[in-house]
Amino acid sequence: MGPEQASDPNAMPLKDFIDEVMQILKTSPATTEICVERVKRLRFAEANDYDALFRQRKDSQSRYQFRVEPPPAAKLGERA
Repeated sequence: MGPEQASDPNAMPLKDFIDEVMQILKTSPATTEICVERVKRLRFAEANDYDALFRQRKDSQSRYQFRVEPPPAAKLGERA
């Protein structure tokens, strides 16, 4: 988990995720898809309110500046 996820109010704590998945597996062992409650709005957005959800997600993501830095270049002859 990165620092952005640790401070993101929309991120689901891992323990809560595991607890919910285990409960789904116990109560519906034959299920073919496991969706925790927090993801259902996104999962079924195409049937409900996709445009509103897309705008909301876009607005919230624009607040974060994600920067991916390439790994340092290895010197000639060095092993990674």
